[in-house]
Amino acid sequence: MFNVCNNIENFDSYFAVLGLRRSGKSLFLKAISKTNSCPVGNLGYSCTNRNQLVSFVFNGHRFYGIDTPGLDDTECNEENINNLRNLL
Repeated sequence: MFNVCNNIENFDSYFAVLGLRRSGKSLFLKAISKTNSCPVGNLGYSCTNRNQLVSFVFNGHRFYGIDTPGLDDTECNEENINNLRNLL
C-alpha cells in the first residue's frame, strides 16, 4: 500500500475547479499555471462554457487542472450539464 504513496511523484495529477459563476475558477488556473490558456470573463459574463484542461508543471510534477463552467451559469444548457456529467 505504501509503495504507491512513495512513488506518487511518477504520476500526473488531475483536479477539477468547481464553483459558482464569476467566482474566479479560470483566474485561479491562469495564476497557478502561469499561462494564458484560460480566458477570464468580465462584465458579469462567464466565458467558460465547457470543461477545459490546463496543463502545467510545478516542482517537477505535471498537473492537469480542469476548468469548469459555473454551477449557476446563466447560460446553462444541456451541453453544460453533459460537460459536468462527463467530468464526474
